[in-house]
Amino acid sequence: MNYTIFYSWQSDLPNNTNRSFIEDVIKKAIKRSKNTGYSIYFDYDRDTLGVTGSPDISETIFNKIDKTDIFICDVSIINQDYGGRKTPNPNVLLELGYAAKVLGWEKIICLFNKKFGNVRDVPFDLNHKRILFYDSDELDEKERVSKIIYQSISEIHSKGILFNPIKDHIKGKIDFCLLEILKHMTSFVFGTVSMSESLARVTELLNLTESTLNEKLQEDKEILGFFVYNNLNDVSEKLDDLYTVITTSNTYPVEWAITILKFRDWIRSYRWSISPRSNLNIFQDVKKIDDKYDVISASKMNSLNPINSYILAKKDAEGKFRVVNKAIINIGQKEPLLSFHNINFDSRNKLSKRIWDVITISNEWLDKNGSEIVLDPDYYHIGG
Repeated sequence: MNYTIFYSWQSDLPNNTNRSFIEDVIKKAIKRSKNTGYSIYFDYDRDTLGVTGSPDISETIFNKIDKTDIFICDVSIINQDYGGRKTPNPNVLLELGYAAKVLGWEKIICLFNKKFGNVRDVPFDLNHKRILFYDSDELDEKERVSKIIYQSISEIHSKGILFNPIKDHIKGKIDFCLLEILKHMTSFVFGTVSMSESLARVTELLNLTESTLNEKLQEDKEILGFFVYNNLNDVSEKLDDLYTVITTSNTYPVEWAITILKFRDWIRSYRWSISPRSNLNIFQDVKKIDDKYDVISASKMNSLNPINSYILAKKDAEGKFRVVNKAIINIGQKEPLLSFHNINFDSRNKLSKRIWDVITISNEWLDKNGSEIVLDPDYYHIGG
């Protein structure tokens, strides 16, 4: 899983002792976490980093804190020479208070540079919280502090504190759409038919090189019309619903919405490629039917199923038909769905390009989320 660390900094004290010092140790800690081999990845964020134009700074920062997983801040005293009450930076304290409300103190790490104040100067309501004291003048202090931050965020993760059931639920829905697309592509690349066989080969599909993918599609294979006529419209509708959920909430990263748009645009391009209007003629019906397959209208079996939903059944060794796949297909005739098709030789490179595009989008999404796929429990049965 991919997590975000937000850093609340101040510029009242020298850059090399505080702002950039802490920024460096955070990045070192993140680098340590990436070298552990665990499927946990952290991104670094601060103030208006990555936001274009002239945004409302306070609103931008609060929105980022809403979406972050760990909050790190500099509560060093900024007025040690003042005769009155000593204080950290007021803006940092404001952001810290907001983070405490939306994240909880267990996800907050405060840093304090002893060079600019005494521990007794820390505000009363902070001095019993998680504060990491450091002295920027000490030799190898960056290494020591980065190690402690790494250990702290590892502990937060190992205790399950970072688990966000809402984000995990929606990520599972996005991963479901990803798997539906990739499983469908395995039928063209590997000639898979059943859902279980397709799922088992998704990892292999994701690990293909572009040249190997081209070679796979040059192989002659017969593909059921059941797969040829599936334009993934149901997946597209699910992505539209997810986009609405994500863009109307502060809970989810903007990158999630961008990924959904990429998948949505890919389906649109794929749908155009396989449509008669494109004149690409990617698939050719060879007018061959195998009686070991049958296509059944799911809506006739259960009126709650969509009217254009179909089930693919395959005859087993005992001669009984078993359900092996399902799809939403906008075609009213059964025969084309049971007829085998070939990939036209002249169109194989075009299909290869389309499949490579979605492999790339999928790998980008997985790379940003710890190479982890969350199986949607509404669809996949896990365990006994």
